[in-house]
Amino acid sequence: MKKLSAVLIFALIAVFSFAQQNVSASQKFALVIGNGNYTAIEKLTNPVYDAADIAAKLKTLGYQVEVKTNVTNAAMGREINSFIQKLAQNKNNEGFFWYAGHGVQMDGENYLLPVLGAIWI
Repeated sequence: MKKLSAVLIFALIAVFSFAQQNVSASQKFALVIGNGNYTAIEKLTNPVYDAADIAAKLKTLGYQVEVKTNVTNAAMGREINSFIQKLAQNKNNEGFFWYAGHGVQMDGENYLLPVLGAIWI
């Protein structure tokens, strides 16, 4: 009986240690947005290519990368909120956000422009 208790205690310690390691393990997430195909303002050639290059490098660094190109206001909002939720799942998660495209500053605030010209706040 003592052997069984000792084995059971050892097994429980191993299970709890493994579970604790999994809970605190961090993940690396990246959201990369490249907007160039604007409808209301000057189109940009490089952001989509730049986004692909940055995403490729981030993948080699162990990031789980979401690449979005030529996104609308609604799509930018969804992607950014999804990115924030992934980061919030574990306080040890790491995040990298990268954007290429038009941006504007109004009244001291900076805004990223989706391809349809509306400002994402």
